Formats: sequence, structure tokens, C-alpha cells
Amino acid sequence: MASGELAAKTVHELRALIARGTLSPLDLLEDLLARIERVNPSVHAYLAIEPDRLRQQAAIQLREAPRGGRLHGIPITIKDNICVRGEETSCGSRILAGFRPPYDATVIERLRQEGALILPRANMDEFAFGSSTENSAFGPTRNPRASGLDRVPGGSSGGSAAAVAADLAVAALGSDTGGSIRQPASFCGIVGLKPTYGRVSRYGLVAFASSLDQIGPLTKDAEDAAILLSVIAGHDPRDSTSAPVEVPDYGALLKEPPKGLTLGVPALPGAEGLSPNVRAAVDQALEAFRSLGIKTVPVELPHIDKAIATYYIIATAEASSNLARYDGVQYGRRGQLQPRAVRRRAVRVPPACRAAVNGSRRGAGRGLPQLPDGHVPGHAQPGVRRRGQAPHPPGHLRPLAGLLRRVLPEGDAGAHAHQAGV
Repeated sequence: MASGELAAKTVHELRALIARGTLSPLDLLEDLLARIERVNPSVHAYLAIEPDRLRQQAAIQLREAPRGGRLHGIPITIKDNICVRGEETSCGSRILAGFRPPYDATVIERLRQEGALILPRANMDEFAFGSSTENSAFGPTRNPRASGLDRVPGGSSGGSAAAVAADLAVAALGSDTGGSIRQPASFCGIVGLKPTYGRVSRYGLVAFASSLDQIGPLTKDAEDAAILLSVIAGHDPRDSTSAPVEVPDYGALLKEPPKGLTLGVPALPGAEGLSPNVRAAVDQALEAFRSLGIKTVPVELPHIDKAIATYYIIATAEASSNLARYDGVQYGRRGQLQPRAVRRRAVRVPPACRAAVNGSRRGAGRGLPQLPDGHVPGHAQPGVRRRGQAPHPPGHLRPLAGLLRRVLPEGDAGAHAHQAGV
């Protein structure tokens, strides 16, 4: 096959070819590396690729992993904040340049157990702070859907999303705190899923906001997302917030008819908060759901006006604690000494403010009706912006409520091939 043709296929298509013996995993890796060498310099989805090192590791992995694994021989791209043993993991920051973890994250262990080949170092906003992947210390990632590469891919998992959209990855893992999988998936026209909190272990994920972070898949279709989630989900004793809940066969659930499901439809923002093209895409998606026999009912989100303020108090407070370790002593880069010592100050949050935040967070999920399957659709973000433009205000109610979130591509949402997701 021509260079890049294999890389354009889905996980389930490649898995079938490998199982039949018509495709070698090493040939697949070579095809993918050839396309990365040709396209990545312009898209900058990966921070670094070491082809010889990857070939050696692939040969070892294929010898040691069981041939019947669900991801045998399939390359999976990894965001730069998920620890891969022996591979540089910098979180898009020069503070951690050169840091190589001595262990694998739980999700990496589970991918390896199923025979996956690991491709590390997808670009990201520094320490996952950002929604455009323009804030990486190593340069921005560009949206491959834009003909002039003049649009952002979203963030902070923009490298993972752009790699999948540009066929520089078969599938990828990202992390999501307040939209960092779903929003870039929407911008790049792919499938992104943030699992329910506790469904996937956070062990080995460099923390941003520990009560909101989750690892999830970015893929070319929903079946691939189901395959990856089935592999990485499940209880992990090394993560105290990991849920001891049985993992269903998500692939089998996809094949069940959707009739009988109920979908809650919240009121969408007005014209000032949502692009008309995105609104039209959401309406079109709802019509498609109804045509499949899915019932739609209107729902109210009474705490939506408090969502962003609550999110930013929780997320920044937890981030200030998590990132305090990068002090140049245990981790991080040691800068030049200043003439005068700078003391680190702790910020005290008054009890009344803490109580208000906690009350808002607990109430976030209460306003949702008790739907049989708990589905509440919404837009991922108002629309894709050009590089350098101010970001749109994101919606953060559902992360606070701890609900599963996913983005499915919903076609073109206007000029320059920027995508809408629902």
C-alpha cells in the first residue's frame, strides 16, 4: 500500500488485517513513520519522534506481547503528560525537559498487555493549561483540517487530536480536565471521549486538577473509541479514586439498537455564545437521533451560570498544589539565583467561599433529570477560532457533575473546514 494509506485506517480495520496475516505490524509502523516524517513538520502534532528507538521497542513488544491481544501490533499515540517508562515526558514544558519516568502509567501497562505499540510525545498546552495547543513551550500544533493550517486544533490534547485527524496516528490517548479531549476532538472532526471520573486510572498521569482529570481516547470512529476504552478502563488499586466497577464490552453495546433511549436536550446559548453553524450542526444531530427512535426531552441546567466560576476556583486551586512540586529541587529546572529571595505565599480561601464552591459543585448534577441513560447533549465549544484569537468561554458544568462526556464529529461547521461536535 502507498505511504500513509495504512495510517488512514481505523483500529478495527487494521486489527482484522493483522489477524488474517495480510498485514505485518512492522509494515504498519513503517507506513506511519513515513507519513509522520513527511507531514509532522507542518502540523507539529508530535514533539519528537525517534524512529530507530521505536522500531527496536516495537520488535521487543511484538515478541513479548500475546498475539491474540485486542490491540496486537496497533500503534497508539500518547499525550506528553502520560508517563511512558524510559521515554521523555515533559508535559509540553521546558521545566521537565529530559525527564524520563522510571515506570509506565496504568493505561500504558494495559495497552502493552493487549499488544499495542506505544508512540509517545503528542504535543499539548504546557501542563495542560490551555485550549488551543498554542501554549506548548515547544511550539504550537496546527489544525490539519484547515487548508492553510491557520486554525488551532483545540487543546490541551491538541497534538493527539491533530495526529489522528492528519492520519499521523491510528488512535491516541489524551487527558481531559475541563474539555481537553472533547474540544480538540470537535475542532479536528474526530471522536473524543472523557470517561466518567474513576472509570480510568489516573496513575501515571501528570496531575492538573486531580478531582477532574481523566484519561480518554481520541479516535477516527466510535467503534475505535469503544475498543480503547474497553482496554484502559477498570479498577486500579494504585489510584484511590479508581472505581471498582466491572467494565462492560463497549463494542458489543454499540451494536445494540438505540431504540428506547432518552436524550436530554439542554437549552443552547443565545447568538452571542454559539456560532450559527454549530447550532445548525447540533440541530441536525438531534434530528438524526430522533430518526433512530431515540426520544428527546428538554432539560434545565439551573447551575449553568455558576459553572465556569466554580470550575476555575477548583481547577486552579488543585493545580497550584499539584504543580508546587516543580520547584527545581525534586523536579524541574533550576533557574539562576536572584539577588533577593522570593518567598512562596499560600493563598487562603475564606470558609464562606469554599462552602459556596462545594455547594455549587454538589448541585451541578442535581438539576439534571433522572434520564434512563443519563445522556445530556451539548456543544463542545462555540466554534473553531483562528490562531492568536482570544478563546471562547468554555462550558464546564458537566465536568463538575462527574458525568461521562464524549464528542462525535458532526460535519463541517463553516469555512476553512473547522468542525462542530456534539
